[in-house]
Amino acid sequence: MFNINMRLNVKKFLTLAIFACTISFSTPICAEEFEVPKDYELNSIEAYADLEDEIILACDWLINNNITTNIVKAKEVNTFYLKWIIGSPNVSVNVREEFVPTDKKMGQAAIIFMTGWTKYALETRDFKNESAGVIAGIEALITHYKINKDSIGEIEKIEDFIKLKEDGKLKEFVDDVLEDL
Repeated sequence: MFNINMRLNVKKFLTLAIFACTISFSTPICAEEFEVPKDYELNSIEAYADLEDEIILACDWLINNNITTNIVKAKEVNTFYLKWIIGSPNVSVNVREEFVPTDKKMGQAAIIFMTGWTKYALETRDFKNESAGVIAGIEALITHYKINKDSIGEIEKIEDFIKLKEDGKLKEFVDDVLEDL
């Protein structure tokens, strides 16, 4: 009996350990863990490249941030991201009204969209695919919206995006809109 219980306890322990590792490696960085770099300069192509990993973390932080908390830190992360994206030699983001809600309840919509696109571009090194960038931006909006929906209420445009994604039609929608522009 002791051996059976011992095996069960070991199995439980290993299962919990594997679960904990999976969670820690598969979820975005915790909001409290990301710190905006200090004393950085954006005066060369190399300086932008050197900050790419931090920009990906900043994008994750902004996308996954609850807007009712971390307000001061959100401003710092926004500023860091915006300074970087404005001069980035590789990442170029187009914000179009067809893809970004203008509802004041989600005032961060354009930045969240941009961070999704930026994260996609940096992780895949696909800097030219506008359709994939837009889809990544919309998916970032959906993620951020779901986290903050209780605070901001329903936003029809994002609800429409969620439905398109669930129906497997988001790419088709994005491609149709881009084709018409």
